[in-house]
Amino acid sequence: MFTSQYRFACILSLCFLFGKLTNGQVLTQEQINNGQCGSDLFHKHKLETDETYRLNHQRAMGTFNKVSASNAKTANGILQVPVVVHVMHKGEEIGSGTNISDADVKRGLRYLNNYWRKVSGTYGDGDGVDMKIEFALAVQDENGNCTNGINRVDMSGVASYVANGVNRSNSDGLADYSGDSAINSLKEYGNWNPNNYYNVWLVDEIDNANCYSGGTYTAGYAYFAGAHGEGYDGSVVLTCSFLNEASSTWAHEMGHAFNLPHTFDGDDANGDGVGDQCGDDGIFDTPSHIRTSSISPSIYYDCETTDVNSCDPSFNETINPDTGFVRNSGTHQDHMHNYMDYTGCSSEFTGGQRTVVTNALTTTRASYLSSPALTPANTATVFFSASASTACLGESVTFTDESSCTPNTYTNNGYDNVSFSWTFDNGVDTPYTSTLQNPSITFTNSGVYDVTLEVTNPEGTTSLTKTSYIAVTSGVAATCEISSANDGSNFSVGVTNIIFNTINNSTTTAIPEGALNDFTCDYNTSVFLGESYDLEVDYKSRSQFNQYLEVWIDWDNNGSFDAINSQGDSEMVLSDNIIPSYTGTATASVTPPISATLNTLLRMRVVTDVDRSPVTCGNGYVLRADDYGVYVKPACTAPTAGITNNSSTTVLTCTEPSISLTATGGASYSWDNNKGIDATISVTEPGTYTVIVTSFDGCTETESIVITENKPMPTAEITAEDGQTAFNCDIASINLTASGGVSYVWDNGLGTNASISVTEPGIYAVTVTDANGCADTESIEIINSKTEANCEVSSTNDGGNFGCGVTNLTFNTIDNTTSTYIPDGALNDFICSNNTTIIAGNSYQLDVTYKSRIDGSAYLEVWIDWDSNGEFETSNSNGSNEQVLIDNIGSNSTNTVSTSVTVPTTATLNTLLKMRVVTDHNRSPVVCGNGFVLRGDDYGVTVSNALNVAEVLSEENRFKIYPNPANNYLNVFLSNSEKITSFKIYDVFGKTVWENELQRSEQINISKLQTGFYFIKVKTETKDYVSKFLKE
Repeated sequence: MFTSQYRFACILSLCFLFGKLTNGQVLTQEQINNGQCGSDLFHKHKLETDETYRLNHQRAMGTFNKVSASNAKTANGILQVPVVVHVMHKGEEIGSGTNISDADVKRGLRYLNNYWRKVSGTYGDGDGVDMKIEFALAVQDENGNCTNGINRVDMSGVASYVANGVNRSNSDGLADYSGDSAINSLKEYGNWNPNNYYNVWLVDEIDNANCYSGGTYTAGYAYFAGAHGEGYDGSVVLTCSFLNEASSTWAHEMGHAFNLPHTFDGDDANGDGVGDQCGDDGIFDTPSHIRTSSISPSIYYDCETTDVNSCDPSFNETINPDTGFVRNSGTHQDHMHNYMDYTGCSSEFTGGQRTVVTNALTTTRASYLSSPALTPANTATVFFSASASTACLGESVTFTDESSCTPNTYTNNGYDNVSFSWTFDNGVDTPYTSTLQNPSITFTNSGVYDVTLEVTNPEGTTSLTKTSYIAVTSGVAATCEISSANDGSNFSVGVTNIIFNTINNSTTTAIPEGALNDFTCDYNTSVFLGESYDLEVDYKSRSQFNQYLEVWIDWDNNGSFDAINSQGDSEMVLSDNIIPSYTGTATASVTPPISATLNTLLRMRVVTDVDRSPVTCGNGYVLRADDYGVYVKPACTAPTAGITNNSSTTVLTCTEPSISLTATGGASYSWDNNKGIDATISVTEPGTYTVIVTSFDGCTETESIVITENKPMPTAEITAEDGQTAFNCDIASINLTASGGVSYVWDNGLGTNASISVTEPGIYAVTVTDANGCADTESIEIINSKTEANCEVSSTNDGGNFGCGVTNLTFNTIDNTTSTYIPDGALNDFICSNNTTIIAGNSYQLDVTYKSRIDGSAYLEVWIDWDSNGEFETSNSNGSNEQVLIDNIGSNSTNTVSTSVTVPTTATLNTLLKMRVVTDHNRSPVVCGNGFVLRGDDYGVTVSNALNVAEVLSEENRFKIYPNPANNYLNVFLSNSEKITSFKIYDVFGKTVWENELQRSEQINISKLQTGFYFIKVKTETKDYVSKFLKE
C-alpha cells in the first residue's frame, strides 16, 4: 500500500504519462508517483495492540515459508471474491465529485481484475502469472435481495471527514475504525458482513491529501488476512487512484489483503521508511533486495537497469510456471517489476505469490467462497451496451452485459450458476452467437443487426432484444484528397478534442503525412432523422495568428463537401475561429436533413488551418483534417413513456414508507437516481424520479414523477414519578409515564398503557406512535441503589434454633442484637433497618458477639462487598480483600471478637453496599451456597468521600488559599480569629495524601505532590473549610 510516511512513489506503469479522470482532473507524472502505501502502519499497530489479530496473522503466515509455486485447482479454475464498494461521498449528485457513478465503480473493479488476471492488452499484461483470483461486485445483499454491490454513504454531515478525509497518521480526519457502540469512524458508516463480502471504502482524502494535493500522499491501505471477519477488515482507497487505470495501487493493496508482504520486507532497520538492509518476503521466487525507491542513484523508472542487486546477485528462478519465464539477471530487474515492490516498473506477480494468496483465500478467507453474495437472488433484468453502434466490415465490437442481479468480473471466465446466450442477426446471413458474458464480435457481413442477450440463473431465464442495434457497413465513400504545406509538422495548433453524440475523441496537434487522420471506422456514431445532436470541438491557435475551424458532413454521400449539395442541403455544420494564443470550444446543434442518405456510413470532416479558412479538399497551409463516421437512421418513433404508481399515494408517510413505481411503454428502462434498470422500483426517499424508456428500435423518451414526504416524527419521553430512577430502602416501586403520542407499547410485554409501575432495576423502553403512524422510541434506566444482588445462602437446618451463632453486632452507628434462630432461607436481611455511613480511608471498630453449642465449635466470618459487584472476594476488582473478620471459638463458649476495619479508598462511593455476617457449627461458614447450621445476617454500608461530609462554607470569603495554581508552596488565610489546628490534603478520589498540624502563619510545602488537582481541608476549633487547588 502507499503512505506519506515513506519517501517512495506509487506503484504505477512507467509508460503512463497522463491519466484523465472522469471529473476532468489530470494526473501528472509527479502526482502519480507521490502516492504511497499505508498498510504497514496499520498492520504494525494491530500486531502490537491486538492479540487476536497477531495470532491470526501468525497462523496464516505460518502456512508458508519459502513456498514453492503451484497451480491451484478449483471447480472453475478461477476463484472469485465478492466485493462491496462503499462510496463515501460528500453529498454530491451521483456521477459528480466524490460521488462517482456506478460505471466508474465498475471500471475500477475491471482495472483491478486486469492486474490480477493478467488480461492481455492491459496494464496488467506483464511477464508474471495470472493469479487466477478475480473480484466481482456482490449481486445479493445481506437481506437476500438483488444488489449492484455499491453502497453510497453521504458523509457531508461528518465535518472531520469533509475537511480531512480519513485519519491514517495523526491528522484531524475521521478515524479508520473505533469499534465502540457509537458510529464515529469511517468503517462504521458503511460495512457489510465481513465474512461474506470484502469491503472496500472509496475516499476523497487520507490525512487531508490525495492525488491532486502536491507532495506525498497515502493512496490506500488494507489489512492482512488475519483481520478476516473483523469490522475493520477491508481496504481503503483514494478515489483518484481507484479510477486511474495505470495505477496498480489497489492491486498492491489486495496483495496485502491476501497475505503478500512487500518483497523487501524487513529492509528498514530503523523504521524511517528508507531501506537500509536486504529484505526478503519469504517467497522463493522473489529475490532478497532493498526497496527500489531507496536505491541511490535512483533507478525508479529505469526498468532495463543493469545495476547488480547485491542482496541476491545469483537469483535464478522461474517466476511464471505457466510460461516458464525466468528471472535470473542478477540485477534489480529481478525485483523491480513486482507489484509488491516500490517501483515505477511494476507489472507482475510471481507463481510463489500466487500460491500464498490462494492459500489465504482457501483457508483464512475461505468463507468468501461459500458466501451467497455472488448468487443471484432473482431472475436478471437483462440490459447491455456496445462499444459502438456502427462498425466497418472486419472490425470488432465489444458487448458488455449490464444485467441486474448478475455478477460481472469483465474477464469472461463465467460462473457455475449463470449462463449467457447472445445472438446477432442481420436477417440475411447466419447469425453470430456467443456464450461469453462480454463478447467481442468481428463482423464480416454488412447489415443492420438485432442483438439479443439471454441470461439464465437458478431463478430462471430472461432476455432482451434491441432491434437495429448495430449497423455494419463497408465503410465511407471515397472523397477528394487533402494535403498540407506542413505535412509531418506539429505547431501545437488545431483540434484537440471532439464530442458528437457517442463520439468523444482526443487528438494530438501533429499534422500526419497526407494531412488527414481517418477515424471513420474507429470513431463513428448513429443518429436519427428529426433528432438534434450537440457538436463540441476544442481547438487552439498559435501566438501570432487566428485559427480557423470548419466541420462538414457529406449528407448526400457523393464524396464531396458542398455548401449546397444535390438535395439542396448545406453540408457545413460548424464554422468558427479564435484569436492568437487562445484555446477555444466551438459548439453547434446538428440535425440531419430529411434528405440525408440513410443506413450508410457518411463522412464527417473536421478541418482547421492557420490564418485562413481551411479547405475541405485540396492543399492548405498548416492544414489538418480528421474524418469521422456518421450513420443516419430513419426517423425514430419515440415510445410512449409512462410511470404507473402502484401505490395509493405519491406522499411517503410513516404508514406508507415506500412507493412502488412501474415504467411502461418500452423494451428496456433506465432510472435516474441510481435506481437501476428494472421496470418496477421501490422508492423510500422524496424526489423526482425520471426513467428513460427505450423502444425495440432504440428510440427513447423520458417520463418523471415527483414523490414528496410527510413524516413529522413524535418526540417520545419517559417521566419517572418525582424524578426517582433508583430503588432504595424506602422506594420499592417506581411509576413511569410515557408521553408524546397517541399510543404506547412498552418492551418486554409490559403493556400498552402510558403509565406502568416497575419493581425491578433495568432498562425500560417504550415505542410512542403518533396519529400519523410515525413512531419514536425512548428508554430509561432504573437502578438499584439498595445493594447489588448477591449469591444466595441456605442451611440444612432452616427454621431451627440450636442456641449458637451471632447475638450482637456493632459497627459505627449499627448496634443490633439478634436471636440464634435460623430463618427460612438462612438469611436475616437487616440492610434497610440497620445500615451506616463510613468514610473512605478511615478505620472503624467492628465488634461481633457469638456463641457455640456444647457439642462443637462455632466459626464466624464478616465480609463487605467493597466494589459492589454482588460477590464477596478475597481480592476484588480493585485488589481489596473483602473479608474483614474471621474467627472461631471452642464448644460451649460465648465470645466478643473485635477488629479495626479500614475502608479502602477504592471502595464504591455513595452506594448501599452489603456486609454479610455468617456463622456455622463445626466448620467454616460459606458466604454463598449451602451450610450445615449456617446463618447469615446482611447489613448495609455506604462509603462516602471524606470531602462529602466536610462543612464547606464556600459562600464565605474569610477562608482563602493562594497562589492557585501553586508550584512549591501553598498559603492558607483565615480572616477571623479562629485557630487553625490541622489540615488534610486529598486527591480527587478522596484519598488522604498528606495531613499535619498547621499554625496560622505557616506555609505548606507541596513540592513533592504530583501535578494535578487536590482538595485541602483546614480544621479549626469550630469548623472545617475545604477548597480546591491545582498543583503545577
